[in-house]
Amino acid sequence: WRYRLLVQKQAGTLGHPLQVIVWLPAGAEVTGSTPAGTVDEAGRWVYTTRLTTDQQMEIRYRFVP
Repeated sequence: WRYRLLVQKQAGTLGHPLQVIVWLPAGAEVTGSTPAGTVDEAGRWVYTTRLTTDQQMEIRYRFVP
């Protein structure tokens, strides 16, 4: 499975802080992401950056039996 997100920088801004937190469905685990985020103790995918350019993210995950 994949989840994709595009966050667009607003013209004239100077790089606002951006934090994206994704709660995956029950029974899912992250198999990869672009850019590399982290998975916290609650199983959420977390990515923190400054929004100096448009940010495109993709999280790949699978369901664990």
